[in-house]
Order: sequence, then C-alpha cells, then structure tokens
Amino acid sequence: MSFDTLKNNRILNGTVDLHSSRDDIIRELQEAVDYQRSRTADVFVYRFGFLRLPFVDSRLENGFNLHVWLDDLPRDRFPHTHIFDLESRVLKERITDIAWQILDDEKGDCIRVQPQYHDGRTTDCELPGHVRIQEITRRTLNQDDVYTISRGEYHSSEIPKGANPTVTLVRKSKIDTRGHPINIIPVTKPKEQFFDLQSFGKEQAWKILTKIVDKL
Repeated sequence: MSFDTLKNNRILNGTVDLHSSRDDIIRELQEAVDYQRSRTADVFVYRFGFLRLPFVDSRLENGFNLHVWLDDLPRDRFPHTHIFDLESRVLKERITDIAWQILDDEKGDCIRVQPQYHDGRTTDCELPGHVRIQEITRRTLNQDDVYTISRGEYHSSEIPKGANPTVTLVRKSKIDTRGHPINIIPVTKPKEQFFDLQSFGKEQAWKILTKIVDKL
C-alpha cells in the first residue's frame, strides 16, 4: 500500500462516514485489513462471540474496529455497557441488538461485575448487590443498516440463526478513559473468571478474517 493510499484511508485515519456507499467502505476496509496484516497486527477473540481487528493502537483510542461474529466462538449473551459511544454498520448478514433495564433487587438472580483487563486477559470482579433484568427493546439490523449504542447503555447482541458469519464495522467515540464497563451475569456464574482475549492463534484468526473480508 502506498503512503498516499495509507494516509487517505478513512478507516485507518478514523474519518469514514458509516453511511458512505457500500463500495467505498468495502474498498477502504480491504485496504485497511491488508495494511494491518502487513504489520502482523493482533486479532482478539471477544467473549461476546466475535473476532476483533482494531484499526487503532489502543483499546482506549477512538476509531474503528472490525468485528467478525462466528458460530464456533464462545459467546456470553448477558447485558453489558461500554465506556464509549458506538456506531456500527452491518457489512454482512444481520445482528439483533437488545436494550435492557437493570433493576436493583436483593432477590434478583443476577449481579453486576466489572471486567478488569491485564496482559490480554479479563477478570470479572463482583460489585455489591443483586439485580434483575428486563428487556426494553429488540431490533434486528440487516446488511448495510447503521445503528448506535450510547455510552453506559445496557445492551446485548445476538446473531440470528443462520447468519454466520456476521461482519460489522464499528466506530468507538467519546471514550471515557477513566470509566469501566459493567456486565450483568447470573448469580450461578463464577464470581471471578478469566477470559483470554488472544485465545485464537494469530495465524488462524488472520486466515479466517482475510477469507471473509475478501468476499464482502
């Protein structure tokens, strides 16, 4: 990739409008993925069931990430918050987004946990009190739909049956670098658990990503 192409790639420089034409986004995405692969960038596997390829250098940096949702990845479906505003475009298949209300209830069957990140691993640390959850809305987004989730809003994502793989291009903005996301998990789930963000081998992850992105 030439220097001019790299400099002008709107995914890499964080300026692409997710409502741009599909052809433009796919072209620039493929260029950005090629560049990240040339750098042997890390690909992470997330507990919510997707591979994440960042186009930024830090988890706490505004910019774009590619999410590839796969059936054979472990997937937690519990409500959670983000410390940033999220805008996402579905580039392949579809995804269901669910908004939740979290209610304090000492007889509730769920608890709040705060994930802590260290050396590529996540530890869930329990917060005081029990809660119960109540679904507010559910929406299914199809290919080329754009949707947003506000910082601090409780939501979860599901991939409808047969929608595999689902691909989304996600913009993170207005990151609260001092904040912590909150996950809601059943009381019966281990109060402290580890989840390896790099449990996929890098070579295997890149092989999957490249094959899927090339066919968009």
